[in-house]
Amino acid sequence: NERAEDDSIFPSLVLFGGAFFKKEPKRYGDNPHQAACLYVPTNKNEENQTAVPLGEIAYGYKMKHLVVGGAKELKTGKQGLSVTNTRDMDRALRILKYFRDEEACAVMKHLNPAGLAVNTDYKSRELVGCFVDAWDGDPRAAFGSVVVFTQPVDKDTAGAIQDGKHYVEVVAAPGYEEGVVGTFENTVIKRAGKKDKKVNPRIRVVEVPNIDKLPRYIEDGYDRLEMIQLDDGSFFLQEPYLTKVKSTDDVEVITPKTPLRSQWEDLRFSWYVCQGTRSNAVTIGKEGKMLAVGTGRQDRVGAIEDAIRKAKQYEHNLYGAVLASDGFMLGDNIKPLLEEGISAVIQPGGSLSDEKLIEACGDKIAMVFTGERCFIH
Repeated sequence: NERAEDDSIFPSLVLFGGAFFKKEPKRYGDNPHQAACLYVPTNKNEENQTAVPLGEIAYGYKMKHLVVGGAKELKTGKQGLSVTNTRDMDRALRILKYFRDEEACAVMKHLNPAGLAVNTDYKSRELVGCFVDAWDGDPRAAFGSVVVFTQPVDKDTAGAIQDGKHYVEVVAAPGYEEGVVGTFENTVIKRAGKKDKKVNPRIRVVEVPNIDKLPRYIEDGYDRLEMIQLDDGSFFLQEPYLTKVKSTDDVEVITPKTPLRSQWEDLRFSWYVCQGTRSNAVTIGKEGKMLAVGTGRQDRVGAIEDAIRKAKQYEHNLYGAVLASDGFMLGDNIKPLLEEGISAVIQPGGSLSDEKLIEACGDKIAMVFTGERCFIH
């Protein structure tokens, strides 16, 4: 990959925290289209060149639009936000930025989506419907979650969150309608013969700005580099993940069966959710709703089995659903999809056994290749 092999964007010597680090180029970052370099400590006297401050290349003047870093806590709960709460918001927005012009909701748990739903042309949802359907994806995992929205939270949505049936740690959104924060402060449940019970008084309410400023596609470019620190103090710098997949023009149909229009929308939806889910990951979607997620598995067939098991556990109908995979699939991955009636797949492609994979799909499953991987760890 020419992009990944071009390390010219990375200086040879970096100054960070008063220490000097020299560049050691790597094959690529998390994915082949992300250039990356490792930086290891060195003695300045060994390098006959000027060190570039880390902030100048990764942050510095490029900090134009803070998003999670610029969040405002409108209600802090008992102790405010934890690191995991904050990272859940960040990971949610990695997905939701693709739906920022629509009503959408992500229910996050430990940096993975427990559920996600979006308003679509063929399945209309108001914001409250997005929350209900997102929670319904995996209601057990959703307990104690971070819930993030693309649009300002209204009273109906706040009321659904505070109905006494949903335990949410954090609500985050670009805004809140008048009086909504009070709903999170003062909601009570009347109990016959007992004292009224205040609903989730420790819930945290956060306003997140500039969601519309987050880059999404490769053509958008980027204004920062990602930093990944290692336990010995060394660190990687890599280009952030951006996708080329915007429309049907950006993927290749490789099976005799072609996706229907609604399936095209679900394929894009599932791909965007998959790129924000820990690898190895698969995501199963239908009508703009995440039915199940298989995440963090060392083998892909295990991720598929996990997703199908969870979907069946909550009685989701998989017939006609679509599946996204963050890495290439093999022929033996198709059998469980056929058994459940999953009708379309989006995945990178590029396996030596792609021909066997196409043969396994037959005329039952439509499959498209993106030509790019979307690992995240």
